[in-house]
Amino acid sequence: YHKGLRMIYAILNFGTQEYNWNEYSDEDKLNIQNLVLLVGLLYKMCQVNLVSKSNSKKDVNKINKSGIKEALAAKEVVISEVA
Repeated sequence: YHKGLRMIYAILNFGTQEYNWNEYSDEDKLNIQNLVLLVGLLYKMCQVNLVSKSNSKKDVNKINKSGIKEALAAKEVVISEVA
């Protein structure tokens, strides 16, 4: 993620001042697309509640295994799409 962010920063701050998608090189477009995928994944992962709160004070909170599994599955999809 940080490597991609540095690349995008360089593209936007040291390249041409034109922000026309069609003017970017294929490599720059790929880097931007990959970063968008990774940011989306990071956002999804941050939304997962790791612990499911119990309904009563007597019960112990439980690990949200299904939410974590969904996030890991989403990770696999995104990682397979990142070039």
